[in-house]
Amino acid sequence: MRTKNYLIYFSLGILLLASCYPKGPIYYSDSDLVATNFDSAFEFEAATTFSIPDSIVHIVDPDDNDPDIDRRYDQDILNAIEMNLIARGYVKVDIDTVVPDLAVKPAVWSTTTTGIIYDYGYWDWYYPPYGGYYPYYPWGGYVYDYTFGTLLIDLVDIKGISISEELVPIVWTGALNGALSDNREDVRKRIRNGIDQCFEQSPYLISNPE
Repeated sequence: MRTKNYLIYFSLGILLLASCYPKGPIYYSDSDLVATNFDSAFEFEAATTFSIPDSIVHIVDPDDNDPDIDRRYDQDILNAIEMNLIARGYVKVDIDTVVPDLAVKPAVWSTTTTGIIYDYGYWDWYYPPYGGYYPYYPWGGYVYDYTFGTLLIDLVDIKGISISEELVPIVWTGALNGALSDNREDVRKRIRNGIDQCFEQSPYLISNPE
């Protein structure tokens, strides 16, 4: 199955943004990014129902035979998405019994960055037999190590899926990216705020059937 190309490129762009912090943020929240994209030809107001899975897809390194998947925030993510869609007038249905207009497809992954930041100092003048010079040596430094988490929320137009054309139409994507801290409540709050922001900056995403 293929999706619409511009939404694929948008998702890849979010992935690249995760590597744009060469020296690390001062505060974890400083790293938070929120972005959305949508299919302007899709009539969001005409859709009335949505389905949402019980779990989230975790994208891991295919070479990792035993990935350590952290699902502590999965339910927070699902709850926040569901609450926002219901607040926009959409009705949740069970995809096993009812064909929804929209299907939520959330996915997450993480990347870890490690590096060294040096502080430099100078030695005093040194006078060898062949003359003086002012050497420049690393005086000290520290190693930084932080992990960025990325969440993609896709809304799929179920009725627009074409098996013959191998087409899965993603009509809206919300993306969150930010550094993960050890403070779980802080991460939960930032996730909820980020998902809320995705919907706030998507005023067209509302059910208003005639």
